[in-house]
Amino acid sequence: MSLHRLTHLKIGVPSLDDAATFYADFGLTPVQGPDAATERRFSTVDGGEQLILVHTPIRRLVEIGIAAQDHDDLYSIQSRLARLDVGARVSGSELATVEPATGVGVKIAVAKPLQQNWQVAEQNYPGDIRRPDVRAPSLYREARVRPRKLGHVVFGSTDYHTSKRFFMDGLGFRMSDEVQDRPISGDDEQAHLVRALVSRRKLLVAGSGLGFAGLAAVTGALPAGAAPTAERSGSVPPPDGSGPLGAPTDGLPARSLLASTAS
Repeated sequence: MSLHRLTHLKIGVPSLDDAATFYADFGLTPVQGPDAATERRFSTVDGGEQLILVHTPIRRLVEIGIAAQDHDDLYSIQSRLARLDVGARVSGSELATVEPATGVGVKIAVAKPLQQNWQVAEQNYPGDIRRPDVRAPSLYREARVRPRKLGHVVFGSTDYHTSKRFFMDGLGFRMSDEVQDRPISGDDEQAHLVRALVSRRKLLVAGSGLGFAGLAAVTGALPAGAAPTAERSGSVPPPDGSGPLGAPTDGLPARSLLASTAS
């Protein structure tokens, strides 16, 4: 089985206009959707239309979209989820299911792997000068930096083990690392963290009594119309959990888990 990338993320926010303004300022490109009154859509440079904002009373992750290699993957996932007593429906080239602990929807669709052309920017290293007497190209950049794709998502679960079983035993994610029973953000709350991999794409699940929203994160950026480079970029949400990125509902600072990084 081959799950190879995130296709889209749907995030619920209390204010569509405020959240849309944030993501537009962040560099995502607004896309005209079928119903502008109830949703906002955004695309990335390489990933296409990947982010959908919908109205919800609190900030929360509503749906994750994942790409599969072929139709056999869909039926394999459906069979494994059935053994976990989790329903899944296959319609055409898409499987739809719901993560039982959080209610987050998951849609897995047959899609081609994303093709990205990388132009490596020359870097100077100690004893290895590859760019003599020339400053880094990013210093001369005039166009806005735009995210190349959305590559990982973070969300909280009140039943860590159920969520872990769903993504690993059901969907087929692989474990990359796990931290158990460690305080988050210096407070007394205990939590489990798991980072599961879809190929090189990331999904981080934090399990605790705290509820907090998911965040679409960026994996690389470049100016509009410029050739991709290997330069990295990222962003960290406000430390107080404010803003449209998504934030905890019980005081857990957003920066402890929600960060946008390059891969």
